[in-house]
Amino acid sequence: MKTIIQILILALAISILSSCDKKDNDEPLIIRLNINHIFKTETKTTKLSEIEDFDKYQDMLIIVNSVDEIPLDHFFPVDEFNASSIDFSKESLILVYQLIPGDILDYKYSWHYNKWNEHYLFNSTFWVAKNSEYIDDEIENLTYVRSAISVSHIPGDSKWKISQGIHN
Repeated sequence: MKTIIQILILALAISILSSCDKKDNDEPLIIRLNINHIFKTETKTTKLSEIEDFDKYQDMLIIVNSVDEIPLDHFFPVDEFNASSIDFSKESLILVYQLIPGDILDYKYSWHYNKWNEHYLFNSTFWVAKNSEYIDDEIENLTYVRSAISVSHIPGDSKWKISQGIHN
């Protein structure tokens, strides 16, 4: 009899717990955010054998919240951003620099927020040419890419990450 009562109490407890509102658990941890505008993607082809300082080409993301914060760019023009109609009180300009192996044929961007790690995520997917030049089994052709998007305003000191996919 004691065992039957324990089983009934356990079953009642399980049913009560399973009927609790699970809204918090059903929300996604990574939320896709809107991109307001995608600016012209700028590219510069280079060769692995010609790069002396890889630090110049490292993955970088810059959050710009005013015209005055638009950085000087030694590789690509910034006139488009100065002349654009970005309302910096409501929007942020996101500049992303990446070095991609191969010759880029096409690309796609997405913008997310990771609630678990509390950071923004810029995701880029590139399709590259299969016939890129190789030297000593290493790809020789590289493309330096500057991607630029405007998004809803975010603090300039926000945490961020870059992810990329590369497909032949």
